Amino acid sequence: MSDTEKCIICGGVAETLIDRSNLYNYCFYNCPNCGDFYVSQKFYHKEPQALEEVRRHAAVISGYIREMNEMGHHGKCLTNTSWVSILDDKLVPKTLDEKAIKLLQYVARHMGRTSEPVNLYHGERPAICYGSSKDEVLLLIGMMAENGYLKPQGDGFYILTEKGREFLENKETAAM
Repeated sequence: MSDTEKCIICGGVAETLIDRSNLYNYCFYNCPNCGDFYVSQKFYHKEPQALEEVRRHAAVISGYIREMNEMGHHGKCLTNTSWVSILDDKLVPKTLDEKAIKLLQYVARHMGRTSEPVNLYHGERPAICYGSSKDEVLLLIGMMAENGYLKPQGDGFYILTEKGREFLENKETAAM
């Protein structure tokens, strides 16, 4: 059965597919902020303390699931233990500067070769850069535009500038 309810990670409205007959061992979520993910039934129904801990780390977990979806690694399943490994994954940014890089990477992925402007939703989907809030995303967008890495195109749309592309290439090269 498909329902609309709050995402167990970020609290946003999400489409869910929950097997109420207990024949399967998971609940499926499709959240506009986090992306697609599964939650084990045991975790969903029997671990309220663990769910509260997950919500304390919502920015990291939402961002990670979204990034994995965008990289083509669909079907991330949260269990009693799997969510903890996300916190230490090397993809997860640890600083505001690293979150800014995630924002630029998001824009670069979505612009592709067509150089179409990317709608950053006025910061309404903080998982695009592991943001903890809409305000943090707006701060990062402002910083990147002020530094000349992003160029506003109106109504929340941005493009990655040549300076932004060079900056990303240098960061990615240095990481290798």
